[in-house]
Amino acid sequence: MKMNSTESILVSELFMTSTKKNITLESEIIKIEKLVGDASTRRYFRIKTSSKSYIVCLSNPENNREQNENFIRVQNCLHKNGITVPMLYDIVLEKGYFLQEDLGDETLLKKLGQVESTEQEFSLLEEAIGEMIKIQSVDEEESSKTSLGLSFDLDKLMYEVNLTTDNFLNGYLNSGLSDLEKGIVESTFIKICTILSSELMVLTHRDFHTRNIMVNKSKQAIIDFQDARMGIPQYDLVSMLEDNYYKFHEDNKNKIKETYWNEFIKKLSLQESKERYEQCYDLMAIQRIYKALGTFGSIYLNRNDNRYLKYIGFSFERLRALLLKYPEYRELKNILTEHYYEQ
Repeated sequence: MKMNSTESILVSELFMTSTKKNITLESEIIKIEKLVGDASTRRYFRIKTSSKSYIVCLSNPENNREQNENFIRVQNCLHKNGITVPMLYDIVLEKGYFLQEDLGDETLLKKLGQVESTEQEFSLLEEAIGEMIKIQSVDEEESSKTSLGLSFDLDKLMYEVNLTTDNFLNGYLNSGLSDLEKGIVESTFIKICTILSSELMVLTHRDFHTRNIMVNKSKQAIIDFQDARMGIPQYDLVSMLEDNYYKFHEDNKNKIKETYWNEFIKKLSLQESKERYEQCYDLMAIQRIYKALGTFGSIYLNRNDNRYLKYIGFSFERLRALLLKYPEYRELKNILTEHYYEQ
């Protein structure tokens, strides 16, 4: 990715300052590369030295200071609890500068694209879910401190729903919803989100999917965890199994869901019954996929970035299939499909 001279000078100067503070860092820069960013506004660079490489993340210090502080706090918690996350070598909050361990370029998504059997896919998925369970197993007191007491309560879930209605239905699709339709969409999601926000909660990554897991030397590492907050156990499970970027084999999904119920949810009495567990899984998937559609629409409309448009069709069909399972949400399904398919 093309990098301008100003960026190169800034990254070089910041790195050299880091080497003066940490003598274990190699100081001779061979090359600086700008990397393709994620869905955020953060900028990433790879610094190559004679025998090692590092990742520099630059984030707007004024607009993102709170998020940057969150990154440090969550990274400390996850590292302390045995979850594999990138090491932090240096931080300068006032400049939005983070010098991190280089975990390479291979995401779990890329690795899954290379599998040659459902068994290989299951092995990779099982490892990822193991890391997810470690996150969810952080004790209650530390989870509360790490998340600053924030949770996916009714207000937060509905905030995400309303953003999607604005950015995807009204914005990207330009659907022109009637007042009656708007009322049905909102009232139906209030019912769904009320159920979801009433369950026991654990620490969640919040964006636990195949693009946020790196595979480095055959070991998975978790990234992009700064928005962690409390949520129902299915939040991250759905984020992975109903990934908007990759379709897992149905048998592998079912095996993971069954094992997760028996070995985690049931064992810890986090939910009252298998039926409730399955219902919350579906409802969480409905809310998560709807939210993702809003994110894709927003990135395109507000940043003129079309990289995520290719995932909209795949995500919408999953949403439609889930809504078909619940006759009580028929009106919501009809409104969404009518406006989506007529475009």
